[in-house]
Amino acid sequence: MGPRETEAFTTSFRSIDSLIENFRNCIPQLPQTGTNTANTRGLLLIHNLTNAATIKLHSSFSYADPVSNQKCIKAASDMVSHHGVDLRTLGAVNSVYGALWHLACTVLIDEISRRQTAPVWPDSLSDESLKHHLDLGRAALSMFSENCAYIRQ
Repeated sequence: MGPRETEAFTTSFRSIDSLIENFRNCIPQLPQTGTNTANTRGLLLIHNLTNAATIKLHSSFSYADPVSNQKCIKAASDMVSHHGVDLRTLGAVNSVYGALWHLACTVLIDEISRRQTAPVWPDSLSDESLKHHLDLGRAALSMFSENCAYIRQ
């Protein structure tokens, strides 16, 4: 890319990142109690789709850029920690969660693998925290795979 194309790309990238963050700030917080409602399931899905947008935007740069890396790790960690919502109370969930949790787990696995050959960047989650979040994602996939063929695959 030439300088002009690089500048246009950088401007577009930052604009999209800003739009995602502004949207994230407008999403209502999830309730911590009484989570077995369609509203809670919908809000959780919106939060997770927003995190997926962050991951998709930053993932191509996460191996070389610490800021993109941290945004991907934070988004993946938020996706599998479910913003404090107890998944057991949700009943059935939309099958798209399977793809979202898979994306989050892939980000966490990639970061664990990257750390085998590259230094840990400042302000990074610990290896134990990454593994804990990976376990949360695997547990969510396991919990809902029994009743959802899409998640099971």
